Amino acid sequence: MTSPLATNFVSVPQGQPYFLQCDKDGHPLQGQVPQTVETYSGVGGVDYIPNGKDYLVVSGLGTGVLTVDLTDNQSYNNMIGRTITIYVLPSAGNNVLVDITGGPVARAFRLTGDTGDVATIAPGGWATLAFVDTVNCLIVGSALCTTA
Repeated sequence: MTSPLATNFVSVPQGQPYFLQCDKDGHPLQGQVPQTVETYSGVGGVDYIPNGKDYLVVSGLGTGVLTVDLTDNQSYNNMIGRTITIYVLPSAGNNVLVDITGGPVARAFRLTGDTGDVATIAPGGWATLAFVDTVNCLIVGSALCTTA
């Protein structure tokens, strides 16, 4: 788990477990770090909660905007300690909104020219989001992305 606030634990699936050899601090001996990808290729016009992969690749969106909805406290807390890169393919028909409004203290994206709690990623754009704590989400890199 990435945070004591997270509730989206994934248990070991049935079958053969495979173990990564690590040193005493938990760092892989071979230096490998797996990267995971999830995709969304629907028509849009819906709310979507990412499952915690490293990358979210979005295509389609012919009907409407896709909203990555992290307004629920637990959905946001499940992302704390994670970094996700959202990439909207140039062929996508609409934007992707990343909404982090809410929380016990108003959440906001940080380290951008125009901080806010909703980020808009246009087709062909991307944003790497680092969820630091219950209030701060850093945009550590982006293209064709604005916040409001």
